[in-house]
Amino acid sequence: MKALTVIAQQKAEAGWVHRFRNFGEDVYARLRESCEVNIAEIDAAFDEFHVNGIRDEEADVVRRAVAVLNSEHHLDDSVFITINDVPVYHQTVGLVLDTAFGERLWEIAGRHPIWVVGSDVNRAAAKQLSITAEADDADVTLWRNELAVLTEEDWFGVLNTLDMHHGVYAGDPPMNKLASTEQ
Repeated sequence: MKALTVIAQQKAEAGWVHRFRNFGEDVYARLRESCEVNIAEIDAAFDEFHVNGIRDEEADVVRRAVAVLNSEHHLDDSVFITINDVPVYHQTVGLVLDTAFGERLWEIAGRHPIWVVGSDVNRAAAKQLSITAEADDADVTLWRNELAVLTEEDWFGVLNTLDMHHGVYAGDPPMNKLASTEQ
């Protein structure tokens, strides 16, 4: 048996996640009779979902069918399809560098641990998120102040901090994917 992993590099455009989920729903409708496709996983997908239980001899046919749907949804430049012997799951950590991200935290909180650059706007949104009942699963960490990530050394500092908290010695599973948003 084979597994298909559908991974997206989210675009900075309104409604992109909705488009990705619509694509996933079409994949579900097309393959639910012949493969293991979880509609709940797709409906919650932010940047990845899986198709499992693919017979070895059908792997290329399934991959091509998903590629056609990907093209029909005009996501060819941001959605990638891989075939593996076992499902490959990614532990994503979000990194928000936009000081005015604010209320958009609601769109991504609860899906992945999120690290947010400190600013008054982001701090207010994170505080509001933390006091709501819907935020039980939200894992949002704020840097105390705005990050001045200007040099390669600054970036290594950010990555080292994330690795300390979510890396191979801290996370289960460890972080193996970093999703970032910028200004």
